[in-house]
Amino acid sequence: MTVWRSLPRRIAMLAALVWMEIGIALLFMLVLDTICRLAAPLTYLQPDGGHAAAIAAYPQIPWLRDYYAIYDRLSVRWHPYVYFLMSPIKSAYINVNGEGIRATWHAARAAKHTGVKPLRVFVFGGSTMFGDNARDDYTIASLLAKSLTAQSRVPAEVVNFGQEGYSNTQESLLLAEHLRRGDIPDLAIFYDGINEVATAFENHAPGLTFDELARGREFNLLNVDRRLDLSAFAVYNLARYSYAGLTAEWLADKFLSTAAYNVRTRLANARLRASGLPASETVNAQLVDGVIDTYLFNKRTVEAMARGRNFRCLFFWQPVIYEKNRLAPFEQRLVQEGERDFPGYREFFLKSYARMRELGAAQQVVDLSRVFADTDRSYYTDDAHLIEAGNQVVAEAMLPFVKTALEQLADAPARSGSGSNPALHRVQSAREGT
Repeated sequence: MTVWRSLPRRIAMLAALVWMEIGIALLFMLVLDTICRLAAPLTYLQPDGGHAAAIAAYPQIPWLRDYYAIYDRLSVRWHPYVYFLMSPIKSAYINVNGEGIRATWHAARAAKHTGVKPLRVFVFGGSTMFGDNARDDYTIASLLAKSLTAQSRVPAEVVNFGQEGYSNTQESLLLAEHLRRGDIPDLAIFYDGINEVATAFENHAPGLTFDELARGREFNLLNVDRRLDLSAFAVYNLARYSYAGLTAEWLADKFLSTAAYNVRTRLANARLRASGLPASETVNAQLVDGVIDTYLFNKRTVEAMARGRNFRCLFFWQPVIYEKNRLAPFEQRLVQEGERDFPGYREFFLKSYARMRELGAAQQVVDLSRVFADTDRSYYTDDAHLIEAGNQVVAEAMLPFVKTALEQLADAPARSGSGSNPALHRVQSAREGT
């Protein structure tokens, strides 16, 4: 009887003890998080963030630090089918409109071609076409527009549809959306390669997007049937993105990079298996072929849309740092760090790019992968992205193909049986003064 009478008191004491331990743990976490927050400028939140190396490597670019301060404000918003588009932004160096389209130099600023309505050129790609490291007027799209204005007899308006992180499949879907709305170009240009290879390496399967596994985990997360998953994600994110969590990640990457990579790999492999994707990281011929076959399938799909809507298209396979034979010291460091952090990444790129070289010419894919192969000048800020001088080299390499396509469009008669091409009539009417 005495035991039963003392039971409530024992339960109360146990509950108090548990709450005290929880309180101590929470207090410890709060103190640790506060310390990490105060130390953040010395750890993961260092001045210039992850851009310090690029800023130091290119001291001849005085505006680069201010550019990165703007770049770090970029964000994306949800968009059907393609997952996302760039959010609007107005700034000194980067401007994106409500359609997710980055500002591009326009011939209207120049006196040449006044009064002539230009042919419309849509350019698609990932962050390299969007223009990382470049001001609006010095992206590949803008430099191409300037060169066309200066060197082509056919006026052209270039529209930059490049999006951060896009793969060619997303680009094709974005083009299809604009065609469905009646927004039809005269020429569509695709500039790809890096994201196609990188996403295959990440997912161990071709044709997917970056962070595909994350999109799968997020699916229907607000559904009542997934309320426990939502709670788990909330707790995970609270810890993962706390000041302490971010500091721990920084410490692991800096001092235990190999171990951190192995842990991430094991976690990724578990998620891949759960999603029905292969967990092996072996660079095999099947995966390499899958990258190229998927790209060429998308190319044929775009060409079918072009035939149906009476426009032309061009496809360019972009350069990557691994195809550069004479690396500058900073570029050598980038390659070494990349191989340390992502073993097999460089090898997979080289094999995939070699395969495209075997097939590309016959498939009418213009290979720009080696435009920097024999220069020792530094152009890269990572494995993929170029400074403005690099964009100029790429734009000059693209120009003959684009110029020829536009002039053929302007000179060709309307295709019989397919209706007239409004672009041809625009140019022809301007020449005739009608």
